[in-house]
Amino acid sequence: MVAKGGTATTTKTYAVGKPSILYISNENPNAGDSVYIVGAAFKDIQNFVFAGATIGSYTISPDHTTIGFVCPTLAASGIVTITTLYGTVSTTFNVNDVTAGIIGNFEWGNYFGYAWWGGASLDSGNPLLPGNSSQYMRLSGSSMNSGDGASWSTAIRLNAAQWVPTSSLSDKPENWAIKFEMSVPQPWNGATLVIASDITDYVYRFEPWSTPSGAVSISTNGWVTVTIPLSSFRANVSAGDGRGAALSDLTKLVGTTGNSGMYLYMHNYGAAPTETGYFAGFDNVRVVKIK
Repeated sequence: MVAKGGTATTTKTYAVGKPSILYISNENPNAGDSVYIVGAAFKDIQNFVFAGATIGSYTISPDHTTIGFVCPTLAASGIVTITTLYGTVSTTFNVNDVTAGIIGNFEWGNYFGYAWWGGASLDSGNPLLPGNSSQYMRLSGSSMNSGDGASWSTAIRLNAAQWVPTSSLSDKPENWAIKFEMSVPQPWNGATLVIASDITDYVYRFEPWSTPSGAVSISTNGWVTVTIPLSSFRANVSAGDGRGAALSDLTKLVGTTGNSGMYLYMHNYGAAPTETGYFAGFDNVRVVKIK
């Protein structure tokens, strides 16, 4: 600051600008779970609300990109809102919500979802998948040979449901996303989780073990939320499934009604057997508007 009486300088860096939320580690946590919100400009927080609960105790990373807190008991679903001195950011979707946009929650009733064939097992209370008091699906198998795995054999097959309302089918695919909770307690390396609809021209290949420096075994610390924007689906071409152009028209994925089945299945696209087998739990598969 320069004034008539002289100049004052500080070495402190001030992070100004409206905060933003990139992703939430677990959108449907239990009380006592550690939750992390990743984004930007989480500095000088004035108010922090998670599903209607005011969060008063939290930690912020030194670069102000991550907030961590222990989830309290939540009474309802709701958005996440973070207000700093420089602005407010809110999610467009609810957290602590397993009904909005649901395709399958694997609970007995209208939203069970599973089509009862494929390679999945209905599970609950598995000591290898702690932190989930409901029912969920488990995909498990040994190392896969090259080309192994299909939507009828190593799969969670979900009955047809409304992915996107017909009134929103002209939206950009990036405005909508598939979300689900997943727990991977054992090392996973090499098998691709393929996500597809009844129209199989476009798929998404979920390969969290694939890094720029090569494949590495991954696992999760309990249940986490996976978010896949529908714009991440890519066309099947001669170079490989899901290796073509990105989806630009929602109807090419879910048809003119927006109602489709869904398939989550393991497949080995590699030329050699996978490094590991796979063992993972899946819950609350849903499609929600994110923008």
